Amino acid sequence: MKRTFLSFGLTLCVFAGSVLVGHAQSSPKSKPGSASSASASGDDAVNFGISVEPALPLGDFKEVSSFGFGFNGLIRVRLADKLAFKGSIGYMTFISKTITYTDDDGNGNLTTIQIKPNAVHGVPFRGGIAYDLTDNLFVQGSIGVSFINNGVGSAFLYTPGLGYRSGPIEALLKYESWSKSGGSLNFLGLHVGYYF
Repeated sequence: MKRTFLSFGLTLCVFAGSVLVGHAQSSPKSKPGSASSASASGDDAVNFGISVEPALPLGDFKEVSSFGFGFNGLIRVRLADKLAFKGSIGYMTFISKTITYTDDDGNGNLTTIQIKPNAVHGVPFRGGIAYDLTDNLFVQGSIGVSFINNGVGSAFLYTPGLGYRSGPIEALLKYESWSKSGGSLNFLGLHVGYYF
C-alpha cells in the first residue's frame, strides 16, 4: 500500500512538473530589471534547487521529540510578475527523546520507567503558491502529503510561511502540520534553499 501511495505521489509530481514547465516555457520571459527577473536566480522562468531544513516540534509532538532535520529537492515556476508555483520532495527525520515516568502499582510501590520511542521519519510532497510582497519578501502556502514510518502511513500536510529571498538563496520560516485522523505532528521549520 505504501508503494502504491509513493508511486502515485511521484507520478503526480512528475506530471504537474511537466505541465508547469510547458506553461513556463510558452510564457514570455520577463524583461531585465522587472520584479520577476529580479526574484529569480537567472532569466529562466523555471528554477530547480535544494534546501536544508532544521525543525522544532510543537505541542504534544515536543514531548517525544526535541529536534528535526530534513532536506528537499525544489522546483519554482514563475506564473506571473509576483506569483510563482513552488513544489518540493523531501525527507525529514525527528530525533526521539527518552521519556521518563513513574508507575504506581496501587500499593505505594513506585517504579521509574524510561522509554525511547522510535525516531519519526517522513517523506513529504509539497506544492503551493508564493506571492512576492516586495523584491525580497514573500509569503508562501503549500499543501501535500507526507508518508510517515512506524505504521502511520500517509498524512495530509499544510504549511504557511514567510520568506526572504536574495538572488538564488531564500530562507522561509514556516509552520507545518502533518495531520491524520487521531492526531497531528506539528513543527516550526526554517527552510534554507538555493536555486540553480
